[in-house]
This record gives sequence, C-alpha cells and structure tokens, in this order.
Amino acid sequence: QEAARHLDDINRKRKDETYRMYDLIPDFDEDKRYILAQHSDFHEGIIGLVASRLVRKYYRPSVVISLDGKHGKGSVRSIEGVNIIEVLREHEELFVNLGGHPMAAGFTIPVENIEVLDITKADGGLIAYSSNEKVSLDLTFEGILKRDKDKLRIKIGSLLFS
Repeated sequence: QEAARHLDDINRKRKDETYRMYDLIPDFDEDKRYILAQHSDFHEGIIGLVASRLVRKYYRPSVVISLDGKHGKGSVRSIEGVNIIEVLREHEELFVNLGGHPMAAGFTIPVENIEVLDITKADGGLIAYSSNEKVSLDLTFEGILKRDKDKLRIKIGSLLFS
C-alpha cells in the first residue's frame, strides 16, 4: 500500500508538471501546419507528454524542446500521414542526436539550430501535408442513460482539420 501511494504521488506530480509546462506554451499561429514550443523550464522527461497533448488538441505535428544551455532536447509527436522521423532525417545535419519512428521522434539539437529548424518548417519543406486534408470519423458511443438502459448513439461525420 505504501508503494501504491508513492506511485500515485509520483503520477500526480507528473500530471501537475505536464499541465504547468502546457500553460507555458504561448499562443501559436493557427495557420501553421505544425507547433514548435521551446522553453528552459520544460522538463525533458515530460516534453513527450506535452507534445502528445498538443497533437490531440490541435491535430498538428508538435515539437516540444527543453532548453539547457547550448543544447535543446526535443520530443516530436506526429499525425497520420506524416512520417516524422523520415522528415527530420532529411535535415539530420541540424541535430546532435536523432531517433524515432514514423509517429514520434526525439533529438538533441544545438540551440542555434532551433531557429533554422523553424525556418525550414515555415518554408514548407519540413512538414509536408495538406492543410485541407479531410479526416472522417465514424464514432459510435453506447452508454447506459439513467436507469432505463436507453442507448445513446453519437455519429460524427466528415470533419475538416486545418
């Protein structure tokens, strides 16, 4: 029971830190096809959670970088249709270390290269996918309402993400 309380405490602190870091992210240009956030107060062990949260909320590839002196540690989460590690490897010379898979990546980058990475993205060369891509969702939710066991069905049709 002591171990369970300890793990629960660690998890609560991790969640609190994730929310704190998320709140440090400034507003971003919603016309951009990606999100890049960097801060010296970002904990490098939690940046992946923040990147995942950004992807879920905005449906854009998201890069979150923890700054520490001369280098930044980055975590990237992608969306369907964007092979993020392939895209980042096209600019491998910018990184000290780079690894990952199609939907997520991690890297170490010299601080002076972060701006170059951002410019490369802004030119459309780094993240290439259509901002008019239609995403179809067919979601069915069945749940019990009150005591009468009625079923609730929700259907969401074609949504447009920008």
